[in-house]
Amino acid sequence: MPDETAKLQAVIDALLKVKGLLVEAYEPIHSQEHLWEVLEYPGLEKWFDKLNRDLWCLHHRILKRVFKLGGRPDGVTDDESAAFNKALSLLQGIHAACQEVYDAAEEADDYVTEGKLEDIQGDVEAWIVSARAKLAQIERLKEGFMEEQL
Repeated sequence: MPDETAKLQAVIDALLKVKGLLVEAYEPIHSQEHLWEVLEYPGLEKWFDKLNRDLWCLHHRILKRVFKLGGRPDGVTDDESAAFNKALSLLQGIHAACQEVYDAAEEADDYVTEGKLEDIQGDVEAWIVSARAKLAQIERLKEGFMEEQL
């Protein structure tokens, strides 16, 4: 049986490698799509947009298979509190980085970027509030149950 487990783990590891490559490819292709959009090359934009969407769909298909086989990508957990704490930490990091951009834009008198960053930070803040609320809800629910009931 350990041989079968090792074989299954090899499949999961190979799938995770493909998933990683899809994620790695996504960002430059997505950025390229939007450069073509700004440069007003609609044909190139459309091609990269379709590629971008297809890569993301492939990523989801690979990820679902990994989960069905019992695998987990790094940083993914079955623990609800840990998952929301991780999301909250990531969102707070994004918010802090956006604040740096906002401050730099303000210093440069770049009012367009300032306005866009206000909107983006508002969206991120809404997600932070939501994550905190979900985390509090999970903690309240856990207080009323024994560990084996969760």
